[in-house]
Amino acid sequence: MKRFATPVLIGIFCVFVLQACEPLDESSNEPEHVGEGIPWYEGSVEEAFKLAKAENKPIFLYWGAVWCPPCNQLKATVFKQRSFIEKTRLFVPVYLDGDTDNAQKYGEKFAVSGYPTLIVFDPAGEEITRIPGGLNLDRYVEVLDLSLQNFRSASQIFADLKKGNTLEERDFRLMSLYSWSQDKGKLLSDDAAELLYRMYSACPSEMRMEKSRLFTAWWTFRLQSLTDENKVAEPLSRAELVEAGSNIEKILNDEALVENNLFFILYDRGSSISALTARDTIERERLLSLWKSALELIENNKNLSLMENLFPLQAEIYLDNIESADEFFVDADFQKEILQKVKLAREKIDNKYDQSAVVYRAWNILKLANLNEDAESMLKEELARTDSPYYFMVDLADAAQKAGREDEAVSWLKRAYEESKEGSTRFQWGIIYLEGMVEMQANRHEDVAALSGELATYLEKLDDAFYNRNSKRVKRMSTALNSWYEQEKNEDVWLRIKSDIDALCKSFDAGSENFSRCQVFLSNLG
Repeated sequence: MKRFATPVLIGIFCVFVLQACEPLDESSNEPEHVGEGIPWYEGSVEEAFKLAKAENKPIFLYWGAVWCPPCNQLKATVFKQRSFIEKTRLFVPVYLDGDTDNAQKYGEKFAVSGYPTLIVFDPAGEEITRIPGGLNLDRYVEVLDLSLQNFRSASQIFADLKKGNTLEERDFRLMSLYSWSQDKGKLLSDDAAELLYRMYSACPSEMRMEKSRLFTAWWTFRLQSLTDENKVAEPLSRAELVEAGSNIEKILNDEALVENNLFFILYDRGSSISALTARDTIERERLLSLWKSALELIENNKNLSLMENLFPLQAEIYLDNIESADEFFVDADFQKEILQKVKLAREKIDNKYDQSAVVYRAWNILKLANLNEDAESMLKEELARTDSPYYFMVDLADAAQKAGREDEAVSWLKRAYEESKEGSTRFQWGIIYLEGMVEMQANRHEDVAALSGELATYLEKLDDAFYNRNSKRVKRMSTALNSWYEQEKNEDVWLRIKSDIDALCKSFDAGSENFSRCQVFLSNLG
């Protein structure tokens, strides 16, 4: 079944409804702009970079959004850590919310799109590194320490690697903590797997934490290269399989290495097991057992967050269904276990940031486990407890659509759009509403035209209307409108829609970037 656009990054009940949690404690430690939290710079981004240069301080940039569950996960954990807060005082810390004025222009400039992204710049404004999620809390402080030492950037280190120069221990430490998944072409290109293998191989064996992370970076890209339709990759060699199997077994058998490679273990989804045990059923069962033992360590690790302790349930569903492409089977006993653990996790929530992260993860888990009615009930209970209910409303729309309740689905999308906040977020949810209407109620010609006109008028107010995330939404808007016209062939309404877009383009200065990008938008309407 086709899924209309969703804000969710990764996609999730049975016979009883989860009990409602107690009201959140809104006075819990909020790290942004209040109390003794991170001293976010209150001026513009340009002013922050000027200050950093004048005071010879590096910049710590956090790119996020109030509705983003992974962002709230950071706020519930890393941004509350006293050692991290203190370390940021040696930087110029900048919080760039995606809905602030011109935020999407900056996002395009810094090559950031997904929320959250953490970047460190040197005092001259050159990027030093990008920080990934899923790190041990102390590792975030370590990245800041490494950035303070001599401002040697990830790009400089990577350039030395390409030249065959010897790297120092601190170079390997910084690169092992680099966010490869958010690289955006800064360092990696078509030879990503080859270069990451060289770095992993060069890392000294005694640096076991760093070497394990560099290994998982290489192995992840190597597996991805095998399924990339735009590349021709050599099949995995026997030597690669042996090396990967040995490293993965070391990680799974070591609690410290498990915590050190959290995202790899949680997100692998059985790809490594499939690659390493393609024709060996006995070896597959052994490796599956090791992987599930590692997931149990994560679930019981008191150093991790509520969301991270819950996440292994999702990973286990994938492992139990390695051969399944879409529909997953979860037996009744596992479903009961999932319901109980989700219930317990929700009962432990004591702040709005954990609420966002835990509920988002629980939704994914419950949906994967085919506990759809429970998933819907949970989200409806949580709507009154969240600062961004519109985020959950899109998922409620998805659930309603899959259950054949299309009027309800479109109603949720309309409500999400109307309750979303200003800036890029409001435009994004407007596009989601438009896509849903085109897919499920295309015969509402006047409503489609009215919404298209509203979105065009809204774009006119944004200086960053055709930049970064907004630009991607504009492309989706043209795709949705073209799809609507192909279905309905209403020439009068189509001319009105195109006239509204034409008026939008004419509202921009003729020589501006917004004008030229708007013209491309208009030309893409058939």
